[in-house]
Amino acid sequence: MSLKSVHTILEDIAAHSGRLEKEAIINNRRNDEIFTKVIYYMLNPYMTFNMTSIPFAPDALFSEYKNNQSIFDMLDYLSAKNGATDQEKQFLTSISSVDKFTADVVDRIVSKDPRCGANIKIFKKFIPSIPYHCPMLCDKDISAYMKIINDNFSTSCYSIKKDGVRTWAVYNIESKMISYLSRSGKEFPNFNFAFDDDIHKASKSILETHPEINNSQYIIYDGEVDAGQTKSFQKLMTQVRKLDGVNPQIFRFHIFDLVIDGFSFIKRYQILHDVLKTSSFSKTFLLEHFQVPEWVKTEKDLIQLSQIHIDQGEEGIVVKTHTGVYEYKRSRQWLKVKKFETLDAKVTGWQYGTGKNANVMGKLNCILDSGIRFNVGSGFSDQERIDFMTNTPIIIEVDYQDMTKDGKPRFGTFVRIRDDKDEIN
Repeated sequence: MSLKSVHTILEDIAAHSGRLEKEAIINNRRNDEIFTKVIYYMLNPYMTFNMTSIPFAPDALFSEYKNNQSIFDMLDYLSAKNGATDQEKQFLTSISSVDKFTADVVDRIVSKDPRCGANIKIFKKFIPSIPYHCPMLCDKDISAYMKIINDNFSTSCYSIKKDGVRTWAVYNIESKMISYLSRSGKEFPNFNFAFDDDIHKASKSILETHPEINNSQYIIYDGEVDAGQTKSFQKLMTQVRKLDGVNPQIFRFHIFDLVIDGFSFIKRYQILHDVLKTSSFSKTFLLEHFQVPEWVKTEKDLIQLSQIHIDQGEEGIVVKTHTGVYEYKRSRQWLKVKKFETLDAKVTGWQYGTGKNANVMGKLNCILDSGIRFNVGSGFSDQERIDFMTNTPIIIEVDYQDMTKDGKPRFGTFVRIRDDKDEIN
């Protein structure tokens, strides 16, 4: 048996540039059981396989397992355990190499990328069983936030913005397996060593004390992982990316929310407080939230409150409404107030993006006056991603948090085109 038919559908979707055309193909195939199963495995963010690729490597081994059912059985097995051994990777590669089409489809599954220019939002319209991974993101428009709260900060709280990586810890209630996912849905396999015991303990407590959550398939903890007292983002990322020799002792998981539909932030936070503040955990902590002080009444006051914490070595603050529900998008219920610097950079070219941006500009290639090269991939509107492919800017303004050790702006975001400049000075 082969997955060639699925490969043909994916290539057909990729061959059409328009969203409506892609949707029409997916809609026509929504009752194709093998196609929808492949897409479910491919885009389900909670099915992780700890593999990055499957090469086409035909051989005569395991001939009795070279069929679709054996492939899915092996994927199920890998998803239910932490890590894949070399022998398991070799076995999956062998049984997937029925033909180059099947190997390519399985490669897309383990890399979590359909490579057809359609993202999970499009597929989920027609395959609603796919879980959706989209952490709630902060807005940066203080005036818009103040309109939401009617200029009254008494219904707002705030927390310190940690300098780490955004992480969802996803606890499967049935299998008791845990996945750690980045903001973009990529797996952090190194976090299992550091946090599994704490997340198991917390989840058991939540299920015992809050039975209303039992009807969910997952308990999802939202937070930030940093490098603890070292406060070194680069040291953190070195350990996050390591394939072996990981030192999990440096990781600290600061949980600030539970992903539960329909609950206000205060109720979600209270559940976390009841669990994380009444028991001891080794590397997992509740990120404390504080009532916005009474003296904060204006935009200037809020910036001053953030500056107080920046002066203490923190990145800034995140302000939240008490009553806001969890929204799977950039939300004006959450406001990030932090220090940013700006610079001008010369654009040297551009690259295609991935996912929904696969057919448009994903990043601008930039160079500083010092000769340092870097890329900017955020801050663009959908129309700008199209326009900049044929009308690429010469000089752009970028805001950023700070500089890395090698002189690159960290968290660089496009602000505007500097039409008033043709050189960096």
